[in-house]
Amino acid sequence: MATTLPPSYSGYNDSFLGQNRTPIHFAAFQGQLHALYGLIKLGKNVNSRTVDGVTPLHEACSKGNFYCAKMLIKAGAQVNARNVDGSTPLCDAACSGDLLCINLLLENGALVNDPLARSTPLHEAALRNHSAALTTLIDAGAELELSDGHFGTPLHAACFKASVASAIVLLLAGANVNATKLHESPLHMAASVGNASLVQVLIDFGADISQQDNHGRKPIDHARPKSDAYTLLKYYETNPRSLEDACRLTVYKNLKPRRAKDLVHAGLPVPIVDHLLYRGPWAP
Repeated sequence: MATTLPPSYSGYNDSFLGQNRTPIHFAAFQGQLHALYGLIKLGKNVNSRTVDGVTPLHEACSKGNFYCAKMLIKAGAQVNARNVDGSTPLCDAACSGDLLCINLLLENGALVNDPLARSTPLHEAALRNHSAALTTLIDAGAELELSDGHFGTPLHAACFKASVASAIVLLLAGANVNATKLHESPLHMAASVGNASLVQVLIDFGADISQQDNHGRKPIDHARPKSDAYTLLKYYETNPRSLEDACRLTVYKNLKPRRAKDLVHAGLPVPIVDHLLYRGPWAP
C-alpha cells in the first residue's frame, strides 16, 4: 500500500524523499511531531533505512529535534544504528550540539565509544566547537585519545578547525597535548591554521614546539612566516617557559584533571588556585 503524505508534506518529495527517505524520515528531520506520531500509529517502521543507512533517529538528532527523537526511541528506534559512514545518532546529536538529544541517547544506551565507528561523537563535537557537548560526552566516559583515521584525536580535530574553546575543554579533561597523527601534533595543526590563541593554549599545556612530523618539520615550519602564530612560536624557540608555568604544568599533570579540582578545597589563595587550574583569560 502506498504511503500517503500528510498535507504538510505537499510538494516535498524530490530532493529529500528522492534519496530513498521515507515520510517518517522527513517528519523526524523537520520536527513534525504530530505527523511522526500519526506515521508511527500507522505502523511505519521507525528503523527504516535509506540507501546510505540513515534512520529516522539519525534525522531527528541531526536537527536537535528532541521530542521526535524521544518518540522514536519509545517506539523502538535503535539508538546505536550506524549509517554507511559508521555514524550513529549520537554522532549526529554531537554535530548539532543539542544537549537534550545527547543526554536522551546516553540515557537509552547509546555508545559513547563505539568500537566500529569511523569517527566518534567527541570528534564531531570538537569539529564544530560545541564545548558544552564535549563536556557532557567526556563526563559520560568518552575516550580522549581515540583516532578517527582522518584528523587524529579529538584534540587534533579541534585544532584543525581552530576551535579554541573545544581544545581547552579537551586539555582540561586530560587530552594528550603531544598526541601524534603521522607524527603531526595538535600544535602542528594549530600552526597550520594560523591561530595564535590556540598555539598559546597548547604551549601553556606543555606542547612540544620541537616535535617533528613525518617530514621532519616542526610546528613553526607549518606556520605562515611573519604571522602571529609564527611570531609566537619563534619567541618560544628562544625563550623557554617561565619556572612558574613549568611548575603549574607539573602540578596539573601529577594531580590529573579530576584530582586537580580538589585544589579548590586546599585552602590556597584563589589567584593561586585559578592559576594552577588553568583558569586563565582564555578559560571557558
